[in-house]
Amino acid sequence: MLDLLETFIAVTEAGSLNKAAEVLHLTHPAITRQIRSLEAQLDAVLLVRSSHGVTLTPAGVAVLPHAHQALAAAAACRAAARDAAGTRSQRLALATGLMVTLYVLPPVIARFRALYPDVEVTLLPGQHAAAIERLLAYQVDAAVIASDVTAPQIRAIPIFTDPLLLVEAPDSAAVARGQGSQPAGDPSGRGPIQGMGAVHPGFPGAPPVRVPGRAGTVPRSEHSPTTSPSPATASLHLSSRAQRGISESAHTPTPKPAGDSLTLSSLQGATLLVPSPQTGLRRQIEHALATRGVVCPLVEHPTAETIKTAIALGMGVAILPQSVVAEDLHAGRLAAHPFSDWPDAHRTVRVLLRAEGATPPPVQALIRLLQERYA
Repeated sequence: MLDLLETFIAVTEAGSLNKAAEVLHLTHPAITRQIRSLEAQLDAVLLVRSSHGVTLTPAGVAVLPHAHQALAAAAACRAAARDAAGTRSQRLALATGLMVTLYVLPPVIARFRALYPDVEVTLLPGQHAAAIERLLAYQVDAAVIASDVTAPQIRAIPIFTDPLLLVEAPDSAAVARGQGSQPAGDPSGRGPIQGMGAVHPGFPGAPPVRVPGRAGTVPRSEHSPTTSPSPATASLHLSSRAQRGISESAHTPTPKPAGDSLTLSSLQGATLLVPSPQTGLRRQIEHALATRGVVCPLVEHPTAETIKTAIALGMGVAILPQSVVAEDLHAGRLAAHPFSDWPDAHRTVRVLLRAEGATPPPVQALIRLLQERYA
């Protein structure tokens, strides 16, 4: 029945039999037969077919979450069997947050690949909800995200605390002077401002990471060795340093002096550039503004890179994690300020693991490298 449930899930996700057939590399008649077989075994109609695709019946809605759970349980059985036999494959599959993928992981993944060249590395970037779903469905070995997660099926290991900063163009002083809207007579709102000037060394600049499938493309960190380590060094059955264990307390980097601190009320009326509503950062920002009664126009952007470009062009300001803007602050392309009245202006980058089962050696190695990098 597992194959039938997998087909059922694929059809519901694809929205049509034809699209599911393409995903599963099966013919349309084969998909139809499997759905009918599943409906016969359950004695219920699960899908209603139409020219526009398929929709779930009430029975289909009731069965769908159990289908997901059944496939996850089967994957857990396979993983447990591999662990017991000592035959777990040498791979590292991670579900990752979008900003974490771009700004936190590149130097660590580069280091990991240098130390363990035989381990297949796959990153699956996405929103935090998708990362959790992939983790619980055994599609990945771990998740690395910066959103708060509370679930009995998940164990979270904090890595470091990433401060949230008010980011603006280095020659824009409107918000720094506490003037949310542009001052009269100066439509650009530009003037001298004391920017951050320097950043914490834990956040060196790195170009975007792309790891589709096997090794992918990850920039080499300045700390990454240029030669492959010896087999003893590269073994995932780590000794000496690895035996120190994995710390489960988050590290808070101590940034070098930044610009003058600001209050959230200084954003009143300012144009605030924000990520999509599906991100944890967007929800955190909106909650903080609403709690303090701050009203300002929100302009949505698809990525942090487009937000930073818009800031540099004088199109608004933004609230971003320090890790996202560290390179830009160091280069003087942007300026940033901490918040004086927002004690929760930070995000904690965490590695999420399934609460049950052993942690695979590649994941243990990644956690140690993350802690070494940002501790």
